[in-house]
Amino acid sequence: MNIVTFATPVSVLPPKLWVVSLYLDTMTRDAFLSSKVGVLQLLSKDQSALVPLLGKQSGYCVTTDVVGKREACKRVNMEWTECCDFGLVEEEEGGVGYVRSITETMTPSSSSSLPIDILPKCASYMKLKVINTMRAGDHDVALCQVIQTGTWDESLQRVIPLSCSSEDATSRAMDQRRVLYTGQLRDEGII
Repeated sequence: MNIVTFATPVSVLPPKLWVVSLYLDTMTRDAFLSSKVGVLQLLSKDQSALVPLLGKQSGYCVTTDVVGKREACKRVNMEWTECCDFGLVEEEEGGVGYVRSITETMTPSSSSSLPIDILPKCASYMKLKVINTMRAGDHDVALCQVIQTGTWDESLQRVIPLSCSSEDATSRAMDQRRVLYTGQLRDEGII
């Protein structure tokens, strides 16, 4: 799991497109561009403590005395959870089904619903597929198509995929009172 530098929508009508800015020479960039798919998780206001844990340094730079991201999140009561029906793309390679996730793992599988780790209680979730990339200074910018969106259902303790035509789904995913913005991160001294 990682923090991206910038992410923004760039289309209104379908297909929904977003751009994601990825700092060069980072594990985040390499994993996302290698897998061509990932889940963008829009953090909720109460998840600001995750930003220093999941971002601000590349996984390539973490030393052995540093706790892993999964354990660090668990220590602040933001334990990762598996999501089986959201966030993966199955590809065929040499006749064998492989599931690729943003974590750069390749797992032989006959099932398209293998789990991917997500953070519970995010404001919204978007499964993205990379369409194109370009260099932009000290970042690569990935143009991505939104493949699926979802929202956290507290009663079910999982991500519920949303239909683009559902007004209720759109309002739940877009409730700006729940979203973590950079202004809050500045106020808290995180960035």
